This record gives sequence, C-alpha cells and structure tokens, in this order.
Amino acid sequence: MALVQPDRSRGHEYTTSNLIPAPPISVLHEELLRTIFLVNTDFVSEDNLVRHSPLITARRCSQVCRRWRSIILSSSTIWGRVIDVNRLQQRKDDWRKEVFTRTGEAVLWVYGRLDRLGRMWDTFLFTFLQTNWRRVQILVIIDSNHGLDRQKRWAFLKEPAPQLRAIDIEQTFVPSGDSCPFTDDAPLLREYSVTGIGCRFPTNASWLPNLTSVAFSEHYTTEGILTVLQRMPQLVYLAVTTWDETPHRPHLPSGKVILPKLKILEMDNTGTVLKATPILECIAPSSDCCLHTTGYILDGRSQGNEEYEQYENAVRSYVVPYLLLHPPSALNLCITRGSFILADAAFPSSRILDRWWPRHFRIVLKTPSLPSSLLMKELISSPWFSLVSKLELSLQELNHVPYDNQVNVSYIFTLNALSSITTLRTDDETLAQLIQHPQSSIVSSLFPALITLELFPACAMPGVVEANPPHHEFLKMRKAIGRPISVLDLGTLTDGENDMDYLDEHSGLLVRWIAYGGRTCEYVCGQGHQEKLRFESMPNRG
Repeated sequence: MALVQPDRSRGHEYTTSNLIPAPPISVLHEELLRTIFLVNTDFVSEDNLVRHSPLITARRCSQVCRRWRSIILSSSTIWGRVIDVNRLQQRKDDWRKEVFTRTGEAVLWVYGRLDRLGRMWDTFLFTFLQTNWRRVQILVIIDSNHGLDRQKRWAFLKEPAPQLRAIDIEQTFVPSGDSCPFTDDAPLLREYSVTGIGCRFPTNASWLPNLTSVAFSEHYTTEGILTVLQRMPQLVYLAVTTWDETPHRPHLPSGKVILPKLKILEMDNTGTVLKATPILECIAPSSDCCLHTTGYILDGRSQGNEEYEQYENAVRSYVVPYLLLHPPSALNLCITRGSFILADAAFPSSRILDRWWPRHFRIVLKTPSLPSSLLMKELISSPWFSLVSKLELSLQELNHVPYDNQVNVSYIFTLNALSSITTLRTDDETLAQLIQHPQSSIVSSLFPALITLELFPACAMPGVVEANPPHHEFLKMRKAIGRPISVLDLGTLTDGENDMDYLDEHSGLLVRWIAYGGRTCEYVCGQGHQEKLRFESMPNRG
C-alpha cells in the first residue's frame, strides 16, 4: 500500500485509502506534553545520571517532531533543569553556550561529577555558576579535583542564594571559613549536605529550622551533630557517617532530640556499628522512621556484651515499630562469623514531601548472640516474619567454623523461623555451607514451602567443572526428603558458564535462564533434550 509522507509537525500519518487514527501521544494537549517533558528532567541521584541523563532525554525528545521541538526549545524551565556537567564537559563550547542561553532567566539545576577538569571547561562552568548563583535551585556536585584555586572556585557559596532548595557537595577538601554559607540568606533551602575535610557546619544559620534533609560526614563530632539537630524539627531524612575511633565517650544532651517527622535515618559506620549507639539513643523518631545501618561487628571479644546490648536496644526502638507498619515480603540475610545483616530485599520507595525516597531498612546484629537476642526473638515472633516469601541468603566464611561454635547454632535458629519461604536466592558458596552444616537434620527441614531456587551469577572458571556442584547436591537433598524444587532460575548466563546437562536427572524441574539479548529460555528436565543445558558450547547461551 502506498504511503503519503507523514506530517511530522503533528505526528499524524495517513494512507491513500483511509485515515489511520493518530497515535494517542500525538493528540495530547500541549500543556500535558510540557508537564511530561518537565517530569523527564527529574533525577534521583548523581549515580543515576551515568545511564539516564535528563539533558540527553531532552535532546532526543526535541528530535521526535517539529511540535515537540517547538515546545522544548521554547521552555527555559526545561533547559534550566538539565545542566548536566558530565555531559556538557564532553561537548564543544558552542553547544554549551547554546544550552546555557536556552535557560533564559529560569531557575537552574546543576549536577554531576567533576573529574580532572580541563582549564577551559573549569573556567566556563564556574564563571557560569558565579554569574548565575542567585538562579540556582539545586546544586549536586562531586568534586574530586585538587588545586590551590579551590577556594576561589567555590567563593560564590558565600553569596545569598534566594532560590536554592537543595545543595549536595562532596569534596576531598572544603576550605573552611568563619562566615555562614549564603551570607545566611537562603530562605527556601530544604536539603543540605556539604562534606569534606575542613568543612564546618553552619550551626547558627537562620535556615536550619527549615531543613527537611541533612547529611553529616565523619568530620563532625557526635556532640556537634546532636546539638545542631535540636534546631531541625522538620527533618525527614538524616544521614550520619561515624568514624571508627572515638577518643572519649561523647558528652550527650540531657534530653532526647525529638524529630517527629523523621522518615529515614542512615547510619554509615566506617568501622564497627557500635559507634552509632549514642546518636541512635539520643534521637526520638516517629514510629514510621526507617533505619539503615552499615558497618560490622567483630567476631572476637573486643566488644563486651553490655556495649552490644546497649546498641541492640537502641536499634530496637526504630526497627520494631517500623516493621509493624511496613512488614516486608522479601528479606536479605548476609551472615558472617561476627555480623548478621538483616535487610529489606525489595528496595521500596515512598513519596515523602515532593520527592521519592528509597526506604530500605537494614540492621547489623551480632551473629553468635542471635539465640539470646531479645530483639531477634521479638522479630521472629512478629506476625510478618513467618509470612516472608522470598529470601536472599549469603553465608560468608563460615565453612571453617568449628562444629560446636555458637555461630553454627545461631544462624540456623533464624533460618528455621522463616517457614513460608517459596523463593530462595543464593549462590553455590552458601549452598555448600548449608549442606556441610553439622546439624544436617535441621538443615534438611529448612524452608518447607520452597518452590524456586534462584542462583546468583556463576563465578566458576570456564572448563572447570565440579563433580557435584552445590546446587546439584541441594536439589538432590530436597528430592530425597520429599520436597523437590520446582524451578531453578539461573538468571543471566555469562561467558564463563559451564555445561549443566547433569540437571536432566531431576525430572520435572523447570530450568530457566536469560540468554544473550535478554531472551528468556526454559527447559523441563527429563524430556530427553539435555543438550539445551550444555551452555559452554552453546552460541549465545541459548
């Protein structure tokens, strides 16, 4: 059928015999299209920009048709939100000048990572920021450059910031000064994070009570953090990084720091998690506050029971109320000789205020103490715990733990309580440690409802084949006790994947994998076509 040239200005397309209905997107109202284009300028984090640059999205949308191009080119708001320094650094000066010109007088969102700046681009960018600082609404920059002119480059931060709503600057060194940032003139500021050696927190700034998000690096003292938090009753998000070595126990305020709106507390501990105890104890959050902790617990006896119990009690005041409000359906357990890490495996997000925040609870407990842990007993007895249906499990360096070691008893105690697990996501190293566990009768009774076994990407060397891979032994063990696995999901196959035709003996087992190009493949074992499981010699792995 002959086609008439489409009218790209409206997105319509006709044939010689009849009108084809215009695609729905071509008849959208102009204001709705403009709203969609503005939504496309949002970014969640600097890390996301590597794959999804709003600047690139805006360019591509402007090339779809004349109508879209007209809307985008005429919107200074759109161009003001796409000052992606990573992408602009890769372009020529003419294109950069064009983008900056298109911003008009709109507010600016400037973000990206400054790595090994060229002198011309350095001058270009910071001249633009200095000239237009009063228009900047969001500034998110990681600056890893060194140089004597650093203080001169960032001098504009001392100037009033009437439009600034969010600032997140991460540097290896921040020149300190006695003056307050923004000359204490940032009435719209809501999110503040400026980290680096030499950085001083503006403890007396007039805009502190307005903040909804703040981050403290390890360069701030516990006393200083708790003191300034008392001036931030509107906080929704709080991130604190603690240092491993504390020369003395911090002098804590007499009363609790009440943060009734706090929804997320991230404690990033560069050493042992016990360093988080003072801050956890001194904050009175809402019952809807999600705690996310990182760090470790030593497997030795350097940390006494009293110190650990104090930490665990502090964690309890956050975790128990939150999980009653938000019971997870999927858990992630990572267990070592010292640390027991319990986390939400679903990575849920919640819309808080005007943005989406990832709320991912994560706590670190002491592995040998699990059976006697009052917190763990309370979690296990909670209604939601026995209803968790998916488990991501990683056992690390436990295969050399002595038979009678408390660690062996501790983690099995927790796994045994997860009676509704239907999907287990793990790796061969973990399965091997489970199979070799001294209490084999208890291990064989774990996960009575298990249907699906998902394997992490294989790490085996090409051509190196184990006589009895752990997943194969696990499948045989489940079959022997009358609870066979129904689905084995291998995930995305890699170039190092070995042949797995030995699986054909598990008649009825559905093996699933993702081949080259994202194509999902399946094979039901026992059908006589085990060559489908010979991945090493199979082009494109299926």
